Amino acid sequence: MGDGPWLLAGAPRANSTLGLNPPSRVLEPGAVFKCPLRRGAACQEVLVDPTGNDVNRQRLYTDLKDQGWLGGAMDAEPGGTGRLAVSGFRWRNRHYSNQYLGNGVCYLADAPVGDNTFQKFVPLYETTKQSFQLPDTYKYRHVYYYSYGQAGTSVHFPDNGRELILGAPGVFDWTGTLIRYSAFEETEEGGGRQRRRRQANDLSELIIPNPFVTEQFNRYDYLGYSVGSGRFFSSTKSTVYVAGAPRAADGKGRVLLFDFPRNVYEPYEIMMTWEGSTVGEYFGAAVLAVDLNGDGLSDVVVGAPHFGEGSAFEHGRIYVYINSDRAQFKSARTTVGRGALRARFGSTLASLGDIDNDGFFDFAVGAPYEEDGRGAVYVFRGGPGDFVTTASQRIAASELNADLRGFGISLSRGVDVDGNRYPDVAVGSYASGDAVLLRTRPVLQFAATLSAQPEKLEADTREFEVQACLTFHGHNETVSRRKREADVSLEELRANGTHLLNCTSGSRVQCVRMTCQLVAFPDTATRATVQLSMRLDVRALRPLLDGRSAAALVTHGFVHIRNSAGIAPEVNRRPDRAAVSTELLPSALEPQPLAVWIIVLAVLGALLLLAVIVFVMHRAGFFKRTKRDQLLEEKVVEEFKRLSTVVE
Repeated sequence: MGDGPWLLAGAPRANSTLGLNPPSRVLEPGAVFKCPLRRGAACQEVLVDPTGNDVNRQRLYTDLKDQGWLGGAMDAEPGGTGRLAVSGFRWRNRHYSNQYLGNGVCYLADAPVGDNTFQKFVPLYETTKQSFQLPDTYKYRHVYYYSYGQAGTSVHFPDNGRELILGAPGVFDWTGTLIRYSAFEETEEGGGRQRRRRQANDLSELIIPNPFVTEQFNRYDYLGYSVGSGRFFSSTKSTVYVAGAPRAADGKGRVLLFDFPRNVYEPYEIMMTWEGSTVGEYFGAAVLAVDLNGDGLSDVVVGAPHFGEGSAFEHGRIYVYINSDRAQFKSARTTVGRGALRARFGSTLASLGDIDNDGFFDFAVGAPYEEDGRGAVYVFRGGPGDFVTTASQRIAASELNADLRGFGISLSRGVDVDGNRYPDVAVGSYASGDAVLLRTRPVLQFAATLSAQPEKLEADTREFEVQACLTFHGHNETVSRRKREADVSLEELRANGTHLLNCTSGSRVQCVRMTCQLVAFPDTATRATVQLSMRLDVRALRPLLDGRSAAALVTHGFVHIRNSAGIAPEVNRRPDRAAVSTELLPSALEPQPLAVWIIVLAVLGALLLLAVIVFVMHRAGFFKRTKRDQLLEEKVVEEFKRLSTVVE
């Protein structure tokens, strides 16, 4: 299917057009499509499994792929060159002619993905563990152990590169559990250790803990509905796991921080639990472990998409827990997005990486039913200190394409697909059969200073020199070569100059010098103003969604007039700085046989205004002029009062 960046899209209710059997033999098994990120390139179905509803060669199970939801959950190892996992959690095992076992299936492949390159995993196939009779107080109770486990409801590759985690919320009467495939990355060759390339078939070690032996778990908890992992302790680099059980805690939902037991007979090692606040909010439907404050430890984000208040039911919300180390977390900070009725904000969560190049990871939240089912995605920025509950950006489906529906039902990890050093993200829009790629444009950062020579003006001074300096930083060269205008003006703009600063990427400072002629000021004046403004040429860039073409930061500083002792206070000067966060914006859509990939360009302009410096003037007789000068002086007084009011 060619080289270059591509995205994999799942279509869990599709009728496959590939395989060795006619499509009529298998009804809606689901399909996976590979979409090259080139204009005009069409998505093509990937042959995941060439067989139909056949008996396994070892006669371990019999496929029933009808309505199996292949592509219902997917994940890829970080970095873009690792393994890819695709699940069909509604896949059934027709081991007996009159009994269908909802075990679930998962397929793994190495990058680059191609036809018939996937390896099949059915972790819950064992006949002896499908169901059994459990002794109760007075009688035996029938237990569905693996029968309806639905392995692959959630799929997750930890960052350690050695594991694959599958959620199976139906195990043991829907108590739920987590399934871990693991392998070692190193082998002994020639007396020393050598790293070898990871492959799908490396994941040969399997553990499926029995949830019955962990006393905190109960029937119908749905443990494994969501899963994630991270580094939560400064004392060790070991991976620790987080999973959601949205029907636990008497229906409020619960999220667990845990480690796997050594074998199926031992309980989970639970380190921390969180619970929802209201019954039915589905707390734990989505979980995310991400370092938001840059301390090297993972924080926890939890989605509760069915949360509601008053008449605004199911608007959803998220909970953010900041890690203080050693399983100590700060109290939850919550946000509901717009709080729109039936939005289900928090249905999906994804780490975007550092999309604004500020050194902190950011994340996205899906609200797939906002705006009458059109959907929206919210972007939240990481940063030092507590989590900021206001989204830095809201991307509404209606602003991208009027036909999108269910936008935000799925989110990819942040991956840089265009090589501009900023991660991009893919968004599923299932109800309209679309997928959307949001490309991130670079962040522009400015720092400007304004200085004058001489710094103190004598009574007979007629002119002085102003130096304006601008520092620009940005990774993307296309944006960084744009012109910025620097305009310096004194009072009524009677002495002014405009210069173009051709800024280059990096930290190099660009400066211009201009000479300003003094105008007459009244002897009662206490200050005069010098103004520096910066303007970004955005004619060749796309406008922002809300109509803004730039952002500005305003700072004030001034010097007072000499007092009666003839001493002037120090100049209050400091650099003005502006840093604007990344915006994810739309571009033209191109139709695809399966889905439309909307290539979105974001533009971040930065505009820096106003560094105000005041210069000292003598009061003694400097402005006593002829009648004509006195009339001019009265006019300047009126204008100066207006400007002083604005500055102060």
